[in-house]
Amino acid sequence: MKKVMFVLLAIAILATNSFAATKEWTVMVFLNADNNLERFGIADLKECEKIGSDENVNILVQLDRAEGYDTSNGNWTGTKRYYVTKNNLSTIGSQVVMDCGEVDMGSWEEAVDFFKWGADNYPANRYLYVYWNHGAGWVKEGEIQAVKGISYDDQSGNHIDSIGMKKAADGMAAHIGRKVDIVAFDACLMGMVEIQAQMEETVDILVASEETEPGDGWDYVGAMGAIVDNPTASTAVISRKLVEAYMASYEGQSNWWGPSTCTQASSYVAKVGRIQEAIDAFAAAIIKSNDFVAFGKAMTGAQSYAYSFYKDLIHFAQIVKDNSSSNSVKVAANGVIDAVNSSVILSMWQADKVKNSNGLAIYAPKSHEYKSHYIYTEFAKNTAWDELLQAYYGNRDAVAIVQNFENSINTENEEAYAKNIIRSIELGDKELNELVNERASERPEVYSDLMAIVNQVNLLK
Repeated sequence: MKKVMFVLLAIAILATNSFAATKEWTVMVFLNADNNLERFGIADLKECEKIGSDENVNILVQLDRAEGYDTSNGNWTGTKRYYVTKNNLSTIGSQVVMDCGEVDMGSWEEAVDFFKWGADNYPANRYLYVYWNHGAGWVKEGEIQAVKGISYDDQSGNHIDSIGMKKAADGMAAHIGRKVDIVAFDACLMGMVEIQAQMEETVDILVASEETEPGDGWDYVGAMGAIVDNPTASTAVISRKLVEAYMASYEGQSNWWGPSTCTQASSYVAKVGRIQEAIDAFAAAIIKSNDFVAFGKAMTGAQSYAYSFYKDLIHFAQIVKDNSSSNSVKVAANGVIDAVNSSVILSMWQADKVKNSNGLAIYAPKSHEYKSHYIYTEFAKNTAWDELLQAYYGNRDAVAIVQNFENSINTENEEAYAKNIIRSIELGDKELNELVNERASERPEVYSDLMAIVNQVNLLK
């Protein structure tokens, strides 16, 4: 009987909210505290309550709690959806709109479900979606396809990889019939050009940090206050205020070795197309000029973060430019710098350790650190960056490349391997070119589509 009454109550609440007036903003915080960050998650929900929803802004939080980390607020576990209202109680005081039970917050489908629910029941002119959790799943062991991670769920053992991020963004945009206004990451190391590329067609603005975030993460009093106090400001202005609120919350804070290290930036995601074009030209110029000395200096000297293979993109290009003797490489490096600057709305940092941060990082690993599944990212598909890294390492294996392509036929990975082959041949990989032609003569039915492009590339040389 209790279960029936709960279902009826949930239906009644949803029915009421379905006719809610459209507000200026709906903020959705996908707060995955089903891990060792639980106490910080509860604290951040309480920070949201210090501002609360008002006549212009809906604030929604989906909170997933863990067992054994925090005993406050009834010590319940599972997942609840809150409509956040202003209060100063010592415990969570906002209305539980839906008790979801135990859900997998490491699933991109769950991220989309929360967005759809929020958009349907709390419609708005603009949407801010915040992923709250650990970031930096790039180096998790045992991964096959995942190349960047967010939203680690201890209960399920899952997380959302970069492929899932794209699927989530696609699903959200499809549901409202347009791009999501701002996607933000209250998580570590997510301010990367590769993350932009996953959301190129579906998100307007990204807010994220190149460096790790302190345990407290965002200051939600400042972040939510920036929106509630300025509901009609442009989306770009709101994104700037989110960056400023984050940095203001750590201003003057320090530890025994100096000021707290922080970065945060907002950027136009649509401009990643220009960045990718610039990176592709940059990579091609380095390969064709064989200018790997300058590239190597950037690999070791560019601004890095908690993971040394995440490098600030502008600083990287500047070092290559400063050390190259090739005019074509210098011009291409300038193109990268200009493209990133056109995308970044505001980049801020604190502590000299990250003084060369400019808003967007890129994956630049040493040979032994390179993850072969990087090829599945949209960024790797669209640029010669992964081909450049392999050329720099000097360990490209034409046989392995061709075998990977053949194994991927009729799978979702076929496009990635095909593009890798085509771009490598365009850049002058003769061994691969010869092997592909040889294999095509033996298995024409497998290579027909690929060879149509390869033959065109060879004709244009």
